[in-house]
Amino acid sequence: MGGYTGTESGEIHAPDYLFAPGSYTIAAYSAHENITISGTTATVAPDSKVRVGQKEEFQGLRRRENRSVLSYMRIFDSSVTQKLPFSATLISNAPGWLMTSVQEVTIEADTDHELTAAMHHQVRQLTLVIEPTGDAADRIESIEGCLSGAAGTLDFATGTYGAASDVALHFTRITEGSDAGKWTATVRLLGIVGDTQRLTATLTTDSKGNAYLYGSWNANAKLTVSANYLTSKIEKTLSASVPAQSYALDTPQTITKEKLKEWCGSATDITGYYRLEADIDLSDDGNWTPIGNAVSNRVQGRFIGTFDGDGHTITGLTSNSGGDFGLFRTIGKGGVVKNMNISCNISGNGDFKGGIAANNYGTIENCHVSGTISGSKLIGGIAGYNTHTTTSGAQIIACSNTASINGSDDVGGICGDNNKSTVLACYNTGEIKKDSENGGAICGYNRGTATSCYYTKGTGVGTQVTEWNDAIDDMNSALQAAGYSYQYELDTSSGLPMIG
Repeated sequence: MGGYTGTESGEIHAPDYLFAPGSYTIAAYSAHENITISGTTATVAPDSKVRVGQKEEFQGLRRRENRSVLSYMRIFDSSVTQKLPFSATLISNAPGWLMTSVQEVTIEADTDHELTAAMHHQVRQLTLVIEPTGDAADRIESIEGCLSGAAGTLDFATGTYGAASDVALHFTRITEGSDAGKWTATVRLLGIVGDTQRLTATLTTDSKGNAYLYGSWNANAKLTVSANYLTSKIEKTLSASVPAQSYALDTPQTITKEKLKEWCGSATDITGYYRLEADIDLSDDGNWTPIGNAVSNRVQGRFIGTFDGDGHTITGLTSNSGGDFGLFRTIGKGGVVKNMNISCNISGNGDFKGGIAANNYGTIENCHVSGTISGSKLIGGIAGYNTHTTTSGAQIIACSNTASINGSDDVGGICGDNNKSTVLACYNTGEIKKDSENGGAICGYNRGTATSCYYTKGTGVGTQVTEWNDAIDDMNSALQAAGYSYQYELDTSSGLPMIG
């Protein structure tokens, strides 16, 4: 007011200030958290948990978690433009209960003026409730979301909101009462901008660390999303109600030995969501023809779906021929293979050989290989070639190899060549035999990153094990820091780490 600012803790404030006669604007506001005031403009602070500027880091984390496609919940409109739940413009989802009053007054000379500030709530609280139903509902472990269209600033003198920002939503499962099984998140908003707001959420599921739900959303009523607004103690309410919408989760197709053989040598890309229903023995099938026939990410015949081994084992994977070889010939960008064990006997003089894949442009997680693998160049326990596309690198996460690996060049326990890609929290106990200088216990030739990887035999990137418990702690910390729920435990029978 006229350049005067005062702080009052009681009901009455008598400023020790002499005002010249004239017209003034009095702005009064309450104490508040996560809001700054300049004049009559209130600004919500940036989110302190997911800070502005972390978009790319968080985006990478979610891509690693997701292994497939993200799942979306669309509330206010039918279009989805965000593929990630968080943006770079996040503001605090818990601003304090700001109350304000603005009035115009006229000060007369030599007169005492008694003024009353009628305070108005400016922050409102929104509670959203998600009710999942259907086959995968019980497998949901967490829901993280983002609400667009939140006001980052408010001129409380004019009631004008600034540019739209996003707020993070952290859902928790309701465990008691009539709403048990539903998920809820509460957020406080300074206001909203625009006629529509969008809730985007990512669901993570599966106790084995599978951070996605199988399939994508469609219009069948198996997952209901609804939202309720809390308006107690709040003068203003949000301008629109939220219509509940329903979605369905596609369950994975179960995979048998016969289905695997149908894919062998496929000249077209293989998409979809698949789960192995039981162990498979290929011992009587002779030389295996790899799934797909692509030899790079740019050629048709890649596996670009999601293959979940569900903890099962494929034994008897055999080949004595040349050329690219693995259970899969090429896992393309966006393809995910995870949660299985392979026992193999792979030989021949060709290049690009691995127990899981000859070439990996996608993601391999929680896969474990035993047996023997031999060839010429780019020979690895998990993948022969772990390499990048023009936009992203491949990933091998939480995998292990106990197979003996033999080749002439670029020979590694996890991959033969790690080219601008990632190997994280993997270990090798298999013997590495090579004819040239390019050979290593983890990567035969490393041009990417290998983090928290361990070996008992060989040299190169990674750390030689002195105590498995220490190695397990480091690998688990790295997985947790990267956003994965995979965790190793020491198996008392084998004396080696295993994913619990």
